[in-house]
Amino acid sequence: MAIALFEARPRAWRALATIALCLAAVTAQAQTNAGTVFAVNGEVSIKRGERTLPVRQGTRLRQGDEISTTPGSDALVRFDDGSKMAVRESTTLQLEKLLVRGFAEQREKVLALLQGGLRYISGRNTQRQKFALTTSTATIGIRGTDIEVLVSEDAIGN
Repeated sequence: MAIALFEARPRAWRALATIALCLAAVTAQAQTNAGTVFAVNGEVSIKRGERTLPVRQGTRLRQGDEISTTPGSDALVRFDDGSKMAVRESTTLQLEKLLVRGFAEQREKVLALLQGGLRYISGRNTQRQKFALTTSTATIGIRGTDIEVLVSEDAIGN
């Protein structure tokens, strides 16, 4: 019966397949964009693959981006799950995993603070049990709603 239906309406099936592929591409793009920079002070950049891009208000953040701020610079970020983050001056932060949409059990956020500091406030839709912050000396799972972290070579004795 299904084969007969396919043979009877090949155009309809092709159109349906095309729509499904387009929706999959849009979903994949939406999943890679997971936050927006809503304020920038000073010189802030994003390393995306081999490219380094200046950050401006409205810049969309993606999984894999590395945010860098210079001395005297900072940025405020709003993730699509409602959480907010202040990236402090002289900071390098890798956005390792940003799955902030979809079913609750699929959401996960992993940030790697390479140097500097940040303040993070979770949002209404943040999966708190699936948020981790890594540094060169530790990995912590975040369960609270508001944290401030600083990574300093002086603090780790290098």
